[in-house]
Amino acid sequence: MSRRIREHLSFANIVAVLCLFAVLGGGAYAATGGGGGSGPLSACVGKGSVLILARSGKPCPRRQRRLTWARQGLAGPTGPAGAPGATGAVGPSHAYSTTVTQAPLPSSPGEATVATLRLPAGSYELDAKLYMEATPKGAGAYGWLAGCRLKVNGVEDFSKASGVLPAGGYLQDAPMSLRVLDTLSGDGSATLSCFKESTEEAVEAKSVVLSAIRVGAID
Repeated sequence: MSRRIREHLSFANIVAVLCLFAVLGGGAYAATGGGGGSGPLSACVGKGSVLILARSGKPCPRRQRRLTWARQGLAGPTGPAGAPGATGAVGPSHAYSTTVTQAPLPSSPGEATVATLRLPAGSYELDAKLYMEATPKGAGAYGWLAGCRLKVNGVEDFSKASGVLPAGGYLQDAPMSLRVLDTLSGDGSATLSCFKESTEEAVEAKSVVLSAIRVGAID
């Protein structure tokens, strides 16, 4: 009987037998189906705990039963959930803003910087909103004119506000709004500057809001 077993032994059969013995706890089995395929495995079960090896693709000898099983077993139960990960760092801000309550414009000609907003590299939509408020200095009627310029990286928007202060005057204000779209290749800044064209009245920029929203691209 031992000679019969040795005549049919091969490397593949030895490996298959060892696997079967490990899984099924011993017994009389012969594995077929090849070691490198993807199909099911099969074995012939002998009688009396006698191991008889069968060639691949051949039927089992008489008085033996064939067993077939998948190469991959059933999925095991789901493992326990992992521990929560560490909290990530706060990401960079994509909105920037600065405010100025009031900024008197100089009496002499020339623009005065009202607000400045520092920005990192990126593409931005910039907006400036404010009120121009004129106050008469004397008893006569005065016309007034003021303007503002929003500028970033050589791109700018310009706006003017004007009005007439009647004799015996009173406060007069006018809203202004400016917008610029531009891309900064490096760190830079946006600047809002304003001026007035006459000296007979006091003009102030009030309730100034300068904001920038970073966008993915500017079409």
